[in-house]
Amino acid sequence: KLKRIGSAEIDFEAGFIQRDSDEKHKLTDFQRALLRVLIAHQGSAVSRKRLIREALNLESRAYLVDLTLQSLIGVLDEQIDALREYIEPDPERPVYIRRVFGQGYRLQD
Repeated sequence: KLKRIGSAEIDFEAGFIQRDSDEKHKLTDFQRALLRVLIAHQGSAVSRKRLIREALNLESRAYLVDLTLQSLIGVLDEQIDALREYIEPDPERPVYIRRVFGQGYRLQD
């Protein structure tokens, strides 16, 4: 299943992302899961905690949620930065994966 964000094409089945004619980049399972969550909520801000919970399917493991969420916030931000490198024309000035102050991240199209 292919999905396009701007000029980037994501192949979820094969696990690759490619912008324009640039080289293909292999996505980690976590990056794929983050993209799926962002796409599911496209146009809406998704909190960092919700992104982690949904991407890692932590809803069914409530006892792990608080500890895991706090330890993964930095990992989430690093993975968002990596996805911006793959998707954004200028990762320093993102137009597709935007940080919404006090709320989380939003995927724009």
